[in-house]
Amino acid sequence: MKKISVGAFVAVAALALGICGQQARAEPPGTIHARSFPLAATPDLNPNAKEPAMTMGVVAFGTYPPTDSSGNSEWPCFTGGSDPNCSTIPAGGVILGVPYQDWSVSACNVGPGAACGQIYWSFTSNHASGTVMVSETITQGTKTIYQSGTTNLGMGTAPFQSWVWDEIGMGPNACSGCVAVVKGPARITVTATVGSVTVTGHAPLIMQ
Repeated sequence: MKKISVGAFVAVAALALGICGQQARAEPPGTIHARSFPLAATPDLNPNAKEPAMTMGVVAFGTYPPTDSSGNSEWPCFTGGSDPNCSTIPAGGVILGVPYQDWSVSACNVGPGAACGQIYWSFTSNHASGTVMVSETITQGTKTIYQSGTTNLGMGTAPFQSWVWDEIGMGPNACSGCVAVVKGPARITVTATVGSVTVTGHAPLIMQ
């Protein structure tokens, strides 16, 4: 079932779904944000029984976003008037930080309440409806260097697409049980559950 955007963003914000603008930087690192918008099926391809209930989209790590004059993060920024920082760009796009595959060890072993970058990712629910739960983890081998815990984003009704983002730090201050970041490969794992259906995505990161 092909889908197209049909209008304004309808779901979001750290713990509840609702229309909103960009999230203020004042919220502490580790606060998950999300924005969701409805999708509509094209009549000639609906229904398609082989289509998965959920699909994972982008998973990436980028720079810690700067703030605008109001103290809001400059990205992600959703075009078409939803966010003032990119309201002059036609609807249908999202502005993101440049994704990186390598990052600084020293920059990310941060103190309490500090951050060094941003995880951003997306998923689509084609058929699954229900409570939306999301989580993020970064590991090096069997050790955890960042963990968000699970965030309840409220109810979602298929079909819809969600973008999720989180400014984060890593290391012992990032979560209970997290360890110091060391040089070498790391793995970002993100998980979204809608009702009883779960989808997981990954991205590599080299700490150096």
